[in-house]
Amino acid sequence: MADESKKWVLLVTAQTPTNIAVIKYWGKRDESLILPINDSISVTLDPAHLCTTTTVSVSPSFDQDRMWLNGKKRYAEKAQMKKTLAVHEESSSRRKVDDDVQEGAIPAYLLDRETTTRAKVLSNTVKQKRKEKAGKWEVPLPKRTSFREIRLL
Repeated sequence: MADESKKWVLLVTAQTPTNIAVIKYWGKRDESLILPINDSISVTLDPAHLCTTTTVSVSPSFDQDRMWLNGKKRYAEKAQMKKTLAVHEESSSRRKVDDDVQEGAIPAYLLDRETTTRAKVLSNTVKQKRKEKAGKWEVPLPKRTSFREIRLL
């Protein structure tokens, strides 16, 4: 009976369309607001013409991980796959520890918003000086009359 329980195989297949990045994400222009430097544009191709299909099979009777790519058994990719899975497992286990968040806790990316840094003070001072300087040299412009008003007079 114990042998019978190891005979099942679960197959899961996922199919995704190909996505090509035309303009890629290049980082943040504003760390505090989490704004990107540039917009990103991508093109998704029709899955009827070009797509990626991945099938994963799981069974308690499997004694090792194996990988096939385009119908051929791969070894170098298998090593990379194992490293990726190990990193994923490590990050998910770390995330479980971090899930115990106290009520009222502030996310790390919001912590620096409350304090005023010297750079912000300096930036605001420079902006204020520019406004003051621009106000000193403001020249009043004479009122212009329109062409229609001149004809009527």
